[in-house]
Amino acid sequence: MRLENYFDFLSPDDIRIQGHRIGIDNVIEYYLDGYSPEEIAANFPGLSIERIYAILTYYHHKRAEIDTYLLRLRRQREQHYQQWAAHPSSMALRMRAIKPQREKKYLSKAVKVCFLVVAIAPFLRFIPDAIISRIYRLLSLYCFF
Repeated sequence: MRLENYFDFLSPDDIRIQGHRIGIDNVIEYYLDGYSPEEIAANFPGLSIERIYAILTYYHHKRAEIDTYLLRLRRQREQHYQQWAAHPSSMALRMRAIKPQREKKYLSKAVKVCFLVVAIAPFLRFIPDAIISRIYRLLSLYCFF
């Protein structure tokens, strides 16, 4: 089987893994971040290890071409982000308007919860460690310790 048969070349800026919506750039980015093929497979359970090795082989075989492809994708994504940031959707504008109100609401709850923790701290030595760690995990969402 030819290596190219593992891929769908939809356009010069869109190379997908055949039979998947996943682009080869997603897998290669994990690889460049230091993930092993097995770790990549764990992050993409729908991909066989064979396909992951095919992507990596293709990458090493055409490294300069794929590096240029990845750079082009990064630039396009950055450009799309900048356009979005300059002209946010009405939903994003509504969320930005609501955010300070919600932060104020949750901050007041957090202060109450933190005072409660301080009040019950002397009694924590009677509670099993597993329950205490669970309590701290829940409270950390509100108290920011």
